[in-house]
Amino acid sequence: MTMTDRPMDTEEAFEIAFDGYLAGYPLVTLDSARRRHPAGPNRFVHARPGEAVGLCSPNPHVVYSSAWLDLRGGPVVISLPELRARHFVMPMMDAWGEIFASLGVRRRGAGAQHLVVVGPGWSGSSTDDLPVVRAPTNAVWLLGRTLIDPLDDIDDGPWNDYFLTPKCLRSGMVADAPEAEWEPWPASVEPPDAEDFLDRLAALMTRHPPGVFRSALGRRLARLGVSGSRPFRLDDLPADVAASVREGVAAAHNSISESAWPEAPGSDHWNRLSRPGGGRLSPLERAAIIRRGFGFNLRDDAVYYTACEDAAGAALNGETGYHLHFEPKGMPPVGAFWSMAAYDEKGHLPAAGAGDQVGLSSRDPLRFNPDGSLDVRIQTQRPTGPAGANWVPAPAGRFRLILRTWQPGATVLDGRWTPPPLRRVTAGDRRPHRKRLSESVGVGSGAPHSAPGHLPDIGRDWMAPL
Repeated sequence: MTMTDRPMDTEEAFEIAFDGYLAGYPLVTLDSARRRHPAGPNRFVHARPGEAVGLCSPNPHVVYSSAWLDLRGGPVVISLPELRARHFVMPMMDAWGEIFASLGVRRRGAGAQHLVVVGPGWSGSSTDDLPVVRAPTNAVWLLGRTLIDPLDDIDDGPWNDYFLTPKCLRSGMVADAPEAEWEPWPASVEPPDAEDFLDRLAALMTRHPPGVFRSALGRRLARLGVSGSRPFRLDDLPADVAASVREGVAAAHNSISESAWPEAPGSDHWNRLSRPGGGRLSPLERAAIIRRGFGFNLRDDAVYYTACEDAAGAALNGETGYHLHFEPKGMPPVGAFWSMAAYDEKGHLPAAGAGDQVGLSSRDPLRFNPDGSLDVRIQTQRPTGPAGANWVPAPAGRFRLILRTWQPGATVLDGRWTPPPLRRVTAGDRRPHRKRLSESVGVGSGAPHSAPGHLPDIGRDWMAPL
């Protein structure tokens, strides 16, 4: 008796639904984001700092450049200008949520970059002798971050010269028919609708076939009737089996929601977030990172530190002032730059008027102490005097502080470096608390010019930094 012929029991139905939801969550969620993207396929949209409202906790020190490539009709050429000393990174993510390539200064230098992206079924020869990157799926998401210098004109930056050029179809090749549209899947629905999810998953797996590591999952899902050959309906299953499918999907959704990964506890109430690469993630880890913020960079490009409590364990609140003291040899070890910003409980930056700062970075004109140490103040109002040069604006009420390290050094990557304690500033304090040196921590289209705009609202957890 084959697996297909064997009768389905409720335990097997639960396990298949559970595993299918975990593995398919990135595929369905990313497709929902693609359908809500403000630009059509093979076109960039650029979001000004702090305006990437669809992204959780947007970085105020970068311009986000987002595009979805559609490779069904043929290759797409990515052309980027010379960026000189400006930091830049652009991971390339397939439809299943895997980063399969990353452009940027760290990998290819700051010179102009041109390459051809081809889909998994492309068999033609490349043109113009350009490097070729083969994508695992015909849908590819690009999410670039370009550093903004303090004197930049936001409307006249290098991101305006990011080009996407679809190549002509090969002779005799016919592009796929336009896909049938449906309403974007509400990824945050509680609890998820099992029938809707599995029906969408079946259609997407036909469009983006699972690789060798997921092929067994496809055969198991077929046991439930989840395949692209016909719509999936729970009414086609026995009542007890259908109930187990709903329970399996709900249980998997709860497992993703309750997973704290990839956030790991650090010292002094700081948590550390990073995204490993190399296919070492379990289905639950892949799903959790998509829910927490699927725009995470690779670990070698960025590591994030977050704090929602001070060194004494009290929740951060805009009614209180805080300071960080970096010893001369305790600064964030980075190859590019570091940046810091505070966000409210919805992931929003503090409101700022024209010309007002909303964060702090190592590219700003910081004021160091005579011994080379650095004191940073985090509070709602700009401090008076010299301390105002190292100010991180805080929102009113509870907030979370995020420290981003770009091209992190070895001590960040291996966990030896962590930020110093975040201490309260008490009434009457004139100077931040100074630690003894022995206590210090730690020993970057068809329409080449796209107007700035908002990135898609993807409903991500506010705590995940991008």
